Amino acid sequence: MKKWVWVRRFSQIFFTGLFIYALAASIQPGHWISPKPWFWSDPLAMFSLSISSRTFVHGLGWSILFVLASVFLGRFFCGWLCPMGALGDLVGSLRKKKRKLSPETNRFWRKPKYILLAVLGLLALAGFQEVWFFDPIVIAGRFISMNLLPVFAQGLNTTFIFLIKHIPPLDTPLTEAYRCVRQSVLGSRLYTFSNAFPIFLYFAVLALAGLWVARLWCRTLCPLGAIYALFSRKALLARRVDDCSSCRRCQRDCRMAAIGPDLKTVPGECILCMDCIYECPGKKTYFSFKPRVRAKTEPVSGGLSRKDFLVLFLVPVFLAGFRRRRRSASRESGAQEGPLRPPGALAEKDFLNRCIRCGNCMKACPTNGLQPSVIDDGWSALWVPRLLPNVGACEYNCNQCGSVCPTGAIRPLPLALKQKVRIGLAEIDRSRCLNWTDQDTCLVCEEHCPLPEKAIQLVHVRGRSRPVVDVSRCIGCGLCQNVCPAEPVRAIRVYPLSSQK
Repeated sequence: MKKWVWVRRFSQIFFTGLFIYALAASIQPGHWISPKPWFWSDPLAMFSLSISSRTFVHGLGWSILFVLASVFLGRFFCGWLCPMGALGDLVGSLRKKKRKLSPETNRFWRKPKYILLAVLGLLALAGFQEVWFFDPIVIAGRFISMNLLPVFAQGLNTTFIFLIKHIPPLDTPLTEAYRCVRQSVLGSRLYTFSNAFPIFLYFAVLALAGLWVARLWCRTLCPLGAIYALFSRKALLARRVDDCSSCRRCQRDCRMAAIGPDLKTVPGECILCMDCIYECPGKKTYFSFKPRVRAKTEPVSGGLSRKDFLVLFLVPVFLAGFRRRRRSASRESGAQEGPLRPPGALAEKDFLNRCIRCGNCMKACPTNGLQPSVIDDGWSALWVPRLLPNVGACEYNCNQCGSVCPTGAIRPLPLALKQKVRIGLAEIDRSRCLNWTDQDTCLVCEEHCPLPEKAIQLVHVRGRSRPVVDVSRCIGCGLCQNVCPAEPVRAIRVYPLSSQK
């Protein structure tokens, strides 16, 4: 029985399932589990955010602990905890024929992830955070939030409705079950995202690459894996072999090609999958914490030394960044430009730099109003959350977006304070308003304004009550625009404070 292999598989299933559950559970206020620890334990994201923003990002301590753990346990995160790694193993198991690559090809394919890590580090030093496009935790979380959970919710909703309609004898119990499911953490709450297909396509390409070569993403491009590989080169827990018979089965079957032509383990590439223990016909392979025997090993060609890594990522944090610590401006100042952002978002430049596009806030938005930006807003804003009032307004009694943001791009505000934060200002186009053009006595915008003191007031003009916006009260929640019946263009629109027309 492959005991350690099964233990590893259980670990992958458990932590990936818990990650999915944490993302799903964050939809409900007061959830007992948060997805934040998964992002906080990501040194790639935390280091890059800290360096690029010149601040200590909350969660940096968690990521440092994981890096230190890799010094003792090796690249355990990639083989036992990472959701993208678990998916890579699942996809790899579907391959009918294993592709064998030459040692030279394997050495070449290990280089890009180190080069990519260096590039991301240099961009962070220059003040640009671009890890959101390459970080495996962010990629997996974005796919789960934007694609997997909405499809699951839609499928669950459709299934229950079908069963209730077509199985009359079970109508009552199914209806009760349906009601419970809709109210539960994994309920069938229906929500969609306008830019979900490119997110799915990007994730699918990375995942299905494993059908060509096992764990191609992990071997070649993953910059988070590169960090763990650098710190695992002298790991205490390592693969050992006694009296090898040179059958080369371990080298042939290693999913990471971490066993070189000399049958020694390549430092930093082993993810502790434990397959080699059970592939060895003489049972001579094992893992232990025994001191490493000094012997020549295959170098990590094209990689960065640990010293170079420390200089690149840690020294600038203390020597350059913290001498010029910047304070982010609040949205309440009205000094930003661009689309509507969630309440509590940092100033636009800082917000774009701090946001890792994980999708947590968009998934947690109860009205589905937070949507990922498209390429029209520029590459720097791709997949960043923006409020689209036509889709859904900012719920007055909700502050979920700030509570689930793992990086502080959206500040966690108390509900009473969030209800006072101004993210925009509504403006009525009197040439389109049904009331102002005397087409109807419509007062929908005034009736739905959630503020107790009403930001939309009624004034008596030409013998009729007309709606006007009180600019001193409006917070830009967008509910008036959402409910406006004027078509095809709403007669009332919310503009960002800095671009108010």
